[in-house]
Amino acid sequence: MGKIEKLFSELNDKPVVYHSVYARITGSVTAGLLLSQIVYWDKVSGGEFYKTDKEWQEELVMGERELRNAKKKLKELGFVKIERKGVPAKTYYTLDINRLITVITSSDEKAKLVRTKGPNKNGRKVRTSITENTTENTTEIIIGQKTKKFIEKLKKEMEGITLTREQVEELKEFVNYWTEPNRSRTKLRWEMQPTWDMRRRVATWLRRKNQWNNNSKKKGGVLEV
Repeated sequence: MGKIEKLFSELNDKPVVYHSVYARITGSVTAGLLLSQIVYWDKVSGGEFYKTDKEWQEELVMGERELRNAKKKLKELGFVKIERKGVPAKTYYTLDINRLITVITSSDEKAKLVRTKGPNKNGRKVRTSITENTTENTTEIIIGQKTKKFIEKLKKEMEGITLTREQVEELKEFVNYWTEPNRSRTKLRWEMQPTWDMRRRVATWLRRKNQWNNNSKKKGGVLEV
């Protein structure tokens, strides 16, 4: 590999994904860039995460003043909660994904963010909203986060209980069933229940398979879903 090829390979190793819709809804390119990256880190971390200003500046090639103004803008718009906590204190970021989706999918933004794609099979150009792809991505992020939290709650309830391999497999099916999203992909199946008691639901699920009564006497696998 030549020097030029190596250079470009290194430059493209960790590209920053930038969605222009974020600049539009914040009214700022720098705030939009920061928001794009916060959405990324929110997905990677599964929720709240911490990062220093120096790390942001290096990651986004942003000056101190630019970063400060971008953070202020995102806080004012209600997209991100930024707070200092812990010992030693660290800056934590929490994305308000519901607020973000609401703004992106507002009727005004839909009217603004329309672009023309290539021709369809009939030779006609197709008009589509930029918000379609962005909303779909953020919706999938929410579903992933909700599923992860559901699994964490399940694991917490099952702490100290030895499961057979058969029970572990049944719990995987339990997770798949109760985390299935509705048609509009706004809620998971378990969220639509009038009441929810994780331990009782698990007990009922396994009892129906005639396995629950044997859970404490047999060695088995670890719940990994």
